[in-house]
Amino acid sequence: MAAEGVDEATSLADQRRAIETSYEQRVAECQGRFAVTACVDRAREDRRRGLVPLRDREQALDALSRQRRAEQRRQQIADKQQALAARPVPPPQPAMATVREPASPGPAVEPQSLEVRTRERGEASNLRSREAEVRVQQRREREAKAQADRDRVAERQMQRSLRGKPVQPLPVSPAVAAPPR
Repeated sequence: MAAEGVDEATSLADQRRAIETSYEQRVAECQGRFAVTACVDRAREDRRRGLVPLRDREQALDALSRQRRAEQRRQQIADKQQALAARPVPPPQPAMATVREPASPGPAVEPQSLEVRTRERGEASNLRSREAEVRVQQRREREAKAQADRDRVAERQMQRSLRGKPVQPLPVSPAVAAPPR
């Protein structure tokens, strides 16, 4: 059945090549005519009409091929699961009543090294908290400076308004001032 699909795919590819070759020949013929665009458009439309059924059949073949591969994969998985299920399960090992030697404890941990590590962790934690405090202080300083700048600008604006110096608007250009006709 797979050979049929391959034969049909080859046949479709041959038909596609024939349609493309015919299209290229028609376009070349159109180049010698006065109304090239209309001729090329007709050739393009004919090619499209010829390729639509081929494309549909190719898509159907591809879908069939995907279904076959999926079914083969499902069968492989089922076979593997059956093989695993058929494998004998080893009997559980009885608990041994003998006392085992304790495993070597490895290098002894010195209490002093534990204290050193604990102290280092504490110092690192303290360092992080101090850095956080510094960042908070810097943020407060920036905010205070920004507020001082805003206050200074507001004071300057108030001083100007108290002086009573009127602000003149910008002159209007003659083109804008003239009414439309």
